[in-house]
Amino acid sequence: MGAFGDIMMPFKGPGGYHNLRSLALTGDDSIGYGQYAISSNPYVFTPPFTVSAWIYVTPKPPTIIGGAASSPRYTIVANRYGGWSEARFIFIYDSASNSLSARLWHNVQWPQVITTIQSANNSVNILNTGWHYVGFSWDGTTNANGVKIFFDNTILAQGAAAGTTLDATPSLSLAIGAIHHISSWTTGYSTDNFKGNIDQVKIWDIAFNSADFIQDKSIMDVTLNPNYSNLINYYDFENSQITGTTVIDQVGSVDLTLINGAVNSPLVP
Repeated sequence: MGAFGDIMMPFKGPGGYHNLRSLALTGDDSIGYGQYAISSNPYVFTPPFTVSAWIYVTPKPPTIIGGAASSPRYTIVANRYGGWSEARFIFIYDSASNSLSARLWHNVQWPQVITTIQSANNSVNILNTGWHYVGFSWDGTTNANGVKIFFDNTILAQGAAAGTTLDATPSLSLAIGAIHHISSWTTGYSTDNFKGNIDQVKIWDIAFNSADFIQDKSIMDVTLNPNYSNLINYYDFENSQITGTTVIDQVGSVDLTLINGAVNSPLVP
């Protein structure tokens, strides 16, 4: 039994079975203050894959320490460090355009973008509107509509990739809630930090279609999902799955570390 009596409430809601906690992040874009969760070991997204998560987005402070404007971008999941030239995958919400977008790079050190997909401006009503289920999938091909962004019960945007592989080097971590910088000139801070809550982050080794995504959104116990055998990483941020600052990967072996005082909270889908 986890803290706060996790097994006393077997069904909480569509966000998950025994779902009592989520990851709470402050969204502070000031250097050294960003909160997020990150893997200690390298992570490689290998197509096909799908990323899905519940998100609850709240407004960022208008400015950071020193008076600069906060970033309008909220990172959901990233596999990236340094600047735009050192990346493999990023999935974000942009509060300036009210859109979801994602980008894949084939070559990390000499950047070759193989796809950038973004929903239309003002296509999502996310800020301060409660929990929403979002996702990204890529089938690993250059087929038309092989890349998709999902929002609640719809395919929000889709398109084609210009390549079929993602570079496995250099070593990049998996980050939830921010873009972590490890370049020599940016060591130890993050950008485009998420403000609000993130829950039920799942990474699958198949490319979801609309039916798969809607099905996963509606199933409270992930082990009952017909695609469960394709789930390779899963983070639900329950008390029983956090030891100190370590978030346990419930199906894989990619544990995360909570950075700068990130904690879980009782706000859940």
